[in-house]
Amino acid sequence: MKLRIASPVICDSIVDGPGLRMVIWTQGCKHNCKGCHNPQTHSLTKGYEVDTKEVIYKMASLKLQQGITLSGGEPFLQPAPLAEIAKQAKNMNLDVWSYTGFKFEELIDRRNPLYFENLELLKYVDVLVDGKFEQKQGILEDYLYKDERNNMSKVVNKDKKNAKLAKLDYEVLAYNEVKNLSLVRVNLHTGRHHQIRVQLSHAGHSIFGDQKYGTRGQGKQIALWAYELTIQHPITKEEMTFKCFPESNGTWCILRDIEV
Repeated sequence: MKLRIASPVICDSIVDGPGLRMVIWTQGCKHNCKGCHNPQTHSLTKGYEVDTKEVIYKMASLKLQQGITLSGGEPFLQPAPLAEIAKQAKNMNLDVWSYTGFKFEELIDRRNPLYFENLELLKYVDVLVDGKFEQKQGILEDYLYKDERNNMSKVVNKDKKNAKLAKLDYEVLAYNEVKNLSLVRVNLHTGRHHQIRVQLSHAGHSIFGDQKYGTRGQGKQIALWAYELTIQHPITKEEMTFKCFPESNGTWCILRDIEV
């Protein structure tokens, strides 16, 4: 069976799980996590294919290793060949760790087209580290182009005519697991058309209730709130700051989790 990997299998890692480990870096990932340490593994077509028999043969030569780690990339885009390798690892008394950007619940969802393959791989996984890599704070810098015909903006190459630099910084203040919602504070460095909505959507985190750029919370009011505004008094030139927070109910229930 063929497996697409990003780089040669290594056998001397001490940072990808307990003890000395063999690590398989799979090629291909659809999560597009901001701040990912291995962006070169995202493409589904790059890397190269190896036969699982080659990997198992190499694994059989291990002497001091405690186990193997499946990383990437996204291992659960190729669960079938990895299950074959993981099964043999268990037969060799090696433990198996796997990283995944999917939540465990997504992997075992019967609607998942790889449901049965996922179950087979999970049979041999001792430790599953699930969920996307979440960078708690950072800066988004893109070039935006406004399409006047549909009153929408989009991220484009900086060389496109009329493209404008858009920059903001963000900080994740809280996360509500029940509703799967994050409360994010955004500070604008530029003021572009629909900037916050477009940049967050492009980063893979559209705003709840955004009818134009998102998919979650359709029919709900967009959860975008200008909570702080600073202006200069036209006469005294004094800076004046105004703050206003939404009531902590409905979509904004996440406000109960923090002090604002």
